[in-house]
Amino acid sequence: MVSFNVRGRTFFVEVFGVTNEYFELNKEAEVEHGRALLRTDTNAVVIGANIAQPLDEDEPILGVGDRIKIISKVNDAEKELSLRVVGVYERTGGSFGADLDSSIGIPLRTAQQYFEVGGEFDYVMAQADTLEVVDEVVDSIKVKLGESVTVISMESAQELVGQVLGTIEAVLGGIAAISLIVAGVGIINTMTVSVMERTREIGVLKAIGAKSRDVLFLFISEAVVTGIVGGIIGTVFGVVLSQVIGDYINMPPDPSFLLGVYVVVFAVVTSVISGLYPAWRASNLNPVEALRSE
Repeated sequence: MVSFNVRGRTFFVEVFGVTNEYFELNKEAEVEHGRALLRTDTNAVVIGANIAQPLDEDEPILGVGDRIKIISKVNDAEKELSLRVVGVYERTGGSFGADLDSSIGIPLRTAQQYFEVGGEFDYVMAQADTLEVVDEVVDSIKVKLGESVTVISMESAQELVGQVLGTIEAVLGGIAAISLIVAGVGIINTMTVSVMERTREIGVLKAIGAKSRDVLFLFISEAVVTGIVGGIIGTVFGVVLSQVIGDYINMPPDPSFLLGVYVVVFAVVTSVISGLYPAWRASNLNPVEALRSE
């Protein structure tokens, strides 16, 4: 972790020492402006999109050709290093092994000299000739280097991510199911109370000629309106909340109008199903008894 100042702002970012092959192996390390690091570079740096233009800025504050001075404590001594920006990563929202949006990349040799780590490495990216030999390459690395390293293939990483996402989906599904039950019970209670409070009104309607299906339609219509209003409010709240969370984790959401329509329709269906019993109860009230009620 290093720090540097730009226009009065202090950034604390991760710095990665990489070779020029890194940009060939990591398909997410696309350079949007400028160029990637070259084998001959020394005091050069490629910066993340969130560093070049923070999310709260309308314009970039750093660009190709600018210079930054990074500061870090190395072996209990503060060290500085002046670097020239040669490229800006394309915004990714995250990357395997590194958050490219909020990090900087400098030549491997420069990083080793600056941090005084000699020939040490945090991680190494390797590419097999074909997909068929990936497992063989992984086993070969484990045999040669033993337990001193952890070998993760993209396939195993994807499986791990899939398991994590599956767990998250299951938890969110459970929360959604509970929320749906609570919402349904709430609608039933609300409409049941409404029927009790409007018993005389229902009696009057039936006395002047309203049929049971008319009363049923009246309460079902109220359930539909409740579902539409609730669905719209929930959709707006969800979009705003996802935007806030997306900005915080540097993964801007992509709101879908069609998804919003699905949410509203689902809310209406839930509301109608929950309101069927109270509506049926209201439609079957005896008008004489309804008019006698207080």
